[in-house]
Amino acid sequence: STTATMKTTTTTTVASTNNPLLADWSARPFALPPFEEIDTSHFQPALTVAMQAHLDDLQAIVDDPAEPTFDNVVAALDRAGHLLAKVSGVYANLGSSLNTEPLQAVQTIMSPIMSRHRSKTYTLPGLFDKIHAIYETRNESGLNAEQVRLVERIHMDFVRQGAQLDAEAQEQLAEIKAQLATLRTQFNQNVLKDESDYELVVTRADLEGCPTSLVE
Repeated sequence: STTATMKTTTTTTVASTNNPLLADWSARPFALPPFEEIDTSHFQPALTVAMQAHLDDLQAIVDDPAEPTFDNVVAALDRAGHLLAKVSGVYANLGSSLNTEPLQAVQTIMSPIMSRHRSKTYTLPGLFDKIHAIYETRNESGLNAEQVRLVERIHMDFVRQGAQLDAEAQEQLAEIKAQLATLRTQFNQNVLKDESDYELVVTRADLEGCPTSLVE
């Protein structure tokens, strides 16, 4: 099982070049993660590398000197952060199912950091300006209905995440969201602990009518 094969050490100094979370999984069956190689210590460095790669992707959109278009902004946003999506998918899956102290320690550290990363992606200088430019001309630029709707949703998401706030307000919002992320992690860990401690005691009478194979 995943629980049995995943080691749970707390070292966080694994080099990214040897980190299975950052490796190419495309040649593996169904492109599944190499759970048998993944150690708890891999998560923090892998997430750190992946978050920086995501910011680099977004900065490339900002730095593109071409006129903002659906393809070089909106479609590029969709492509950005592929590595982070891959790593965080494994991290979230195991984090919601394993109740080990080493993994919970990583979650406690990384939850506010990842929250602040998310806030930064919405407030990166210059990014919203390009999105807003496409939004303003969305009905005259030859976009189809699906593309127009996507532009509207992305624009709304950025506005709701503080893209139009001043720097001080953006920092306050990011701090609030980081605190909420920490509290949410604590709550989820408490739920996992409660579930792992739960026991249901049944008697033979309770099992009357059940198939013998199930009872045994």
